[in-house]
Amino acid sequence: MTITQDELNEAGRAAFLATKATFLDALTQLCDITGADAKALAGALALDARIGPMDVGHDAYDAEAVRTFLARLEGEGITLPLEFLRLMVRSAA
Repeated sequence: MTITQDELNEAGRAAFLATKATFLDALTQLCDITGADAKALAGALALDARIGPMDVGHDAYDAEAVRTFLARLEGEGITLPLEFLRLMVRSAA
């Protein structure tokens, strides 16, 4: 395997931000449906140090970086259960 630690670090950050942003997008849609305040929700989530701040409606991650890393993994023959990342980058398109 030729994937380096630096590549994993970079891809890990991109994938984590993609996960966080996609989840917040889903919660924002729920707020739209229920009439709740998405910015207030994001503020409440940010109060938990394990979550941290995230701007509603802000493109917080590079979907192309996640797509590139997934292609790199596939090129190396690595087949991890990363379907959730594929779903996220499809929803970002």
